[in-house]
Amino acid sequence: MKKKRSISKTIMKVITIVPAIYNVIIHVFSSIGSEARLAGRSIMVLLALAILLGSIFATIWLCVLAMLFVYLSSLQWNPLWSLLLIIGINLVFLIIVLYIMSKAKNNLTFHKTRQQFTSLAEFCDDC
Repeated sequence: MKKKRSISKTIMKVITIVPAIYNVIIHVFSSIGSEARLAGRSIMVLLALAILLGSIFATIWLCVLAMLFVYLSSLQWNPLWSLLLIIGINLVFLIIVLYIMSKAKNNLTFHKTRQQFTSLAEFCDDC
């Protein structure tokens, strides 16, 4: 009789724990969803600010190049030579940016992850 009572108490405890676990799971998924929405809004704000920052940098760069052109003109440089120098400066910066981009691109190949998948595939082939 005592065993029956302890078994029924255990069953009742399990039955009361299930809704609590369900509520915790629902709360966790709700938190994940709200944080994902917040992250999406933050990414959109960051994207808009990055576009604004890029346009400001482009405007500043154009002003610097215009000032350089005016300065070279004040030194009695031929306008063609002044423009060629400005184009040369832009090409040098373009080559530097392309070099940095090619180095950064190598980090996007997920080399370690691909190695793990390859070793996993080899392991599964051996099985």
